[in-house]
Amino acid sequence: MITSKIILLLRRLSKQELLHFRDFLASPYFNNKNKLVQLYDKLVKYAPGFDENKIDRVNIYKHLYPSSRFNAQVYKNLSSELYLLAREYMAVSNYRANEYAQSIDLLEKLESYGADELYKTELKNLREKLNKSKYNDIHFLHRFKLALIERSFLFHRSKQAILTASGHEESNELLKYYFIHAFRQRFDFESMGLNFNVKESENPAMEHIRKQLEQGLVQETINHLQVSKSKDHEIVALFYYILMSFKYPDNNFYFNNAKELVFKNINKFDKPVRFEISDALYGLFSFRMMIDGSIENYKDTFDIINFRLKRKIYKENISYFDAISFRAVFLTGVRLKEYDWLKRFLKKYIHEVTPEHKENLHTLLSGFIKFFEKRFEDSLRCLNKVKYDINLYKLDVRKLQLMNYYELNHIESALSLIASFKEFLNSNKKLTEDERVKNLKMVSVYSKLIKIKDEYNEYELMRLESEINNNPNMPFSDWFMQKAEQIKNENKK
Repeated sequence: MITSKIILLLRRLSKQELLHFRDFLASPYFNNKNKLVQLYDKLVKYAPGFDENKIDRVNIYKHLYPSSRFNAQVYKNLSSELYLLAREYMAVSNYRANEYAQSIDLLEKLESYGADELYKTELKNLREKLNKSKYNDIHFLHRFKLALIERSFLFHRSKQAILTASGHEESNELLKYYFIHAFRQRFDFESMGLNFNVKESENPAMEHIRKQLEQGLVQETINHLQVSKSKDHEIVALFYYILMSFKYPDNNFYFNNAKELVFKNINKFDKPVRFEISDALYGLFSFRMMIDGSIENYKDTFDIINFRLKRKIYKENISYFDAISFRAVFLTGVRLKEYDWLKRFLKKYIHEVTPEHKENLHTLLSGFIKFFEKRFEDSLRCLNKVKYDINLYKLDVRKLQLMNYYELNHIESALSLIASFKEFLNSNKKLTEDERVKNLKMVSVYSKLIKIKDEYNEYELMRLESEINNNPNMPFSDWFMQKAEQIKNENKK
């Protein structure tokens, strides 16, 4: 049985929407067929699942047409008409929720009717609302449409003296809307290729914005908007510098401008866009951190993490904190040795992690915290309880186990784990090449560290220290340097 469109749609409506749709059907302005109201009243009894195997079409038809035999085509036609009204209800509901679209359409009507006094009043009201509103995806589109309507009004009233100025406003708002969306689409295009190795051919729009960026035309426009103190020029520049930072991650000019503008202007956006922008900046910081694991890049990433946490824009709407993102935030704190912060972060936010991952992730990260508290046996007990429902946990557990074994002088356990860890790194196809190389380097350095600890050799220790310094992206490089320093001090005595 093919599920009818009306059933598919009704399944998606909330309880409140089902009630409102009933009111919609009862309104003679929208519907003049009582049979459709009766059909809906029968169907809605099957909410919320609307299981078609349980819907008794024959009985419903008998209620609608007591003296007639069931006619499948008539029932199908009624269902189709009800679906069309449901579509209309959704469109009307969406329109009623969009006060700016209503106001813009009203202005167009008032202008065409020649109701100039009403037009001027509504124009003033809408302009004030837009100026006070938070920026979202279509803010500049509303402002462009407003400028377009105003220019039409001035043209039809022969207001030539101020028509040119109005035209400038119209083109400026269109330029802002175009740039912001072009930058965002180009960002998505670039990130798909980089993060997911998706190589798509450029469409004309993507080629056009790329050439403008490469030729410096966009930078010239950004500079002109700034010099002329064009309203909202920083909003346009913000999206531009995020995109350029992503294209050129080692360019500090783009990066510093992006960071400064986001931190300065984030409250001007509505919450969904605040999340989107801060998430893009966090992704940019993380990308720079991958390329260059310097402490400065970790500090920048830590800044945006705390910025997002403080403003409650670290997750989308009421969604959960996904386990991989939570782990990444935690490990940034680990790299910076923010041990008190780690404990506060884990305690405050772990309940927001997806339910199926929360307990296991808490166990893993508790293993980290106990290690930094030098409670090595307790750390190992936590690690032994971790389930590998996420592949990266295998890396975390093995690295922490190695360090715990070293601190506890469990050399036999360490040597055994080194062998199995190497095999895991070389055979696991789910690891990125970068992860494989960094972790193999760590295992190699760890093996040398154990050997030097067991049989001290000053020359080999100096070589090891140099190797650690030359590999700042290696996991826990600070810990390795600390252990090397301890061996040196112990052998000076």
